[in-house]
Amino acid sequence: MVSVGTDSVGQQPHGEVGVRTQYVDTVVRFYSKHRDGNDDIRNGLGLCRLHHWAFDVGWLSVADGYDLLVSDERRQGHEEFSRLAGQRIRLPDDERLRPHSKFLRAHRAIHEFAES
Repeated sequence: MVSVGTDSVGQQPHGEVGVRTQYVDTVVRFYSKHRDGNDDIRNGLGLCRLHHWAFDVGWLSVADGYDLLVSDERRQGHEEFSRLAGQRIRLPDDERLRPHSKFLRAHRAIHEFAES
């Protein structure tokens, strides 16, 4: 599971990959503003710089079921991200604040992920 805004960084004892809130770089938008995306809270995740970059360039995406997808493109560094494949992201308790499937689908389409 990848969590955002937890109390620790890196691999946690119970197996989650966590990011401290002070290490959150910015919010990555699934459907970016330069593609007419908006600031709807359901159109993004708060991530560290590395994972933000990975989303921006299409290494990572999120399935409608909130599992992480990793690009099949084999290039240097792939193994670093491949360990995240299939891990579920940590979601807000309030369902109204969770990433919306229309934004997730748009991100996957832009970066040519197979439909989930």
